[in-house]
Formats: sequence, structure tokens, C-alpha cells
Amino acid sequence: MMKSYETCLLITLAVVVSIFAHSVQVTAQFGSPQLNSVIKDVRKAEHEGARPQELKELVNKLNSEIELEDQLNNLTLQESIRRAQLLTEINSTLMDVDAEAIQLQLTASQRTYVNHMVAYLSGVVGAIAVTIIFHFSLLIREKHRIKRALHSKIVPT
Repeated sequence: MMKSYETCLLITLAVVVSIFAHSVQVTAQFGSPQLNSVIKDVRKAEHEGARPQELKELVNKLNSEIELEDQLNNLTLQESIRRAQLLTEINSTLMDVDAEAIQLQLTASQRTYVNHMVAYLSGVVGAIAVTIIFHFSLLIREKHRIKRALHSKIVPT
């Protein structure tokens, strides 16, 4: 029969495992679905290996887009012309950021692939070089052994 501390330990372990087993995906809870899609594309670019300098520009544009949305939300109903301008600017910014994020994702993916291939190929080249050096060192060693054997004097007993 299980004791109470064993039961408590088992339940705690089950909770901890379930927390770590399920990945928590953070999604934006604000803005439009288009903004959420753009943020996902920027995160994909980051996941593919985009550099921080490259992401900084996209993040700055997203921040400016959020500021535009704040301005849009603060407008009164009478400011329809300004509202239309802000909506156009927001959509334009989102489309630009999305296009740049997708391009950055492709570029970063290719760069990561090339880096991995260079690393793997350098390992193969290194292994081949070590094998060749080892083979020639064995040949040189054998050659010196034969020379020593031929130059040694045989002493009759």
C-alpha cells in the first residue's frame, strides 16, 4: 500500500511532467488576426536563425504599427479621414513587415543550412585528413623498422 508522501510525490511528479510535456505557445492577444499572423512570421524567421540586427528592424516596424493602432483606437468617430489614413498605413506596414519576415525567414534558413553543411563537411574532411596522416605515419614507421632490421648486425652465438 502506498504511503501518503509517496502518493503526494507521484502526483507532484505527474503535474511537473505534464507541465514540461506540453509546450506553451505564446500568441499575441491584441490586434487583428493579420497582426498575429505577421508576428508568427517574425517568430518563424527568428526560429530559422535570423540575426538580432535583422529582427530589430522588423520589431521596430511592428512597434510603430502598434502605436498606429493605439492612435486609431483613440480617434473619435468624426475623424473618419484620419481613421482611413491610419488604416491604410497600418495595412501597408503589416504587409511590408510580413513580406520582409518571410524573406528573412528564407534567407536565415538558407544561411543555417549552409552553416550546417560547412560544419558537417569540415568534419568529414578532418576525418579523411586524419586517416591519411595516420596511414602515412604507419608507412613511415614500417619503412624505418625495415631499415633498422637491415642495418642491424647479426651476432652469432
